Amino acid sequence: MAIKFATSVDRWELLLARLKETVKDLPGLEPEQQQLEALLLEAKALQQQQEELRASLRKTFRLRQEVEQRGNEMRSRLVAVLQGKFGFKNEDLIGYGIRLRKKAGRKKKKEEPEPVPPPVEPASGSVTPQ
Repeated sequence: MAIKFATSVDRWELLLARLKETVKDLPGLEPEQQQLEALLLEAKALQQQQEELRASLRKTFRLRQEVEQRGNEMRSRLVAVLQGKFGFKNEDLIGYGIRLRKKAGRKKKKEEPEPVPPPVEPASGSVTPQ
């Protein structure tokens, strides 16, 4: 099972804190303790960078949504102006990427087959000839 990065960093910090207390008693671990300390600094710097990038991404996403909304509103206004100038059914609108309005008309009724009458059942109690 994968351990989250933040959990790993927390575990490293705990280990490093304990090593600093006991490294005098275990002199052979000093180089590894220093390497772990360097890794921990690098990991924390990367976490900070990730948070900054995440904040930047949120801001960029919000700005992109705002631009999209303003662009759609601008397009709607321009489409309305062009439709007012050329008319709603003028084929010149197609060149601007505007769909023409469909002609209003009645929908054709679907032809339904004639209903088949249900079969007649003989009355109960009557005798049928054999």
